Amino acid sequence: MSAVCRVFNVDRSVLYQRRRNSLIRPMAAKFLCEYGGHSQREIGALLKIGNGASVSKQLKKLSQLLTTNKDVQKLRMEIELCLKTKERADP
Repeated sequence: MSAVCRVFNVDRSVLYQRRRNSLIRPMAAKFLCEYGGHSQREIGALLKIGNGASVSKQLKKLSQLLTTNKDVQKLRMEIELCLKTKERADP
């Protein structure tokens, strides 16, 4: 979640706020799922999105954007770079 906040340049509290057409929470959900090993249900509770179905819808929208939108792809790569840099720094 810290990497997502760093790339989007927002405070962590923004992750818990509902905003129309925002990529912050869907992107956080994606990385919590992939890197954090959390289930969609857990992510829904953690980010206050709702249930697993709500998270699934957010991830589906994000997936579609990732295939077509270069700016969204760039954001994803920046977050991945932050996470990989952190992994190398942590022993």
